Amino acid sequence: MIEIIWAKRAENGIQNIYKHIEENSPQNAELIINELIEIITALPENPERYKADEYKNNNTGNYRAFEHKKIRVSYKIKPNIIEVVRVRHTKQKPAKY
Repeated sequence: MIEIIWAKRAENGIQNIYKHIEENSPQNAELIINELIEIITALPENPERYKADEYKNNNTGNYRAFEHKKIRVSYKIKPNIIEVVRVRHTKQKPAKY
């Protein structure tokens, strides 16, 4: 069984996105975050479903990323673990890490 864990940076990122969306629409904030969680929860079924993260330096393919409604989620595939490492809005300046 593959466990999903969240890096502190990713937790902070999703909380900040939620707060930002909630200012204009609490319903949309809830909806979008729930959709993201659903996608992330399904990752263990096929961890390599999404392409390699182009913003990860020296990525050997174990860092992957996807976008959903202008939110980019990066995650790392480890033995028996998927670690969500970053959650950022796509309007933020892309940054290598």
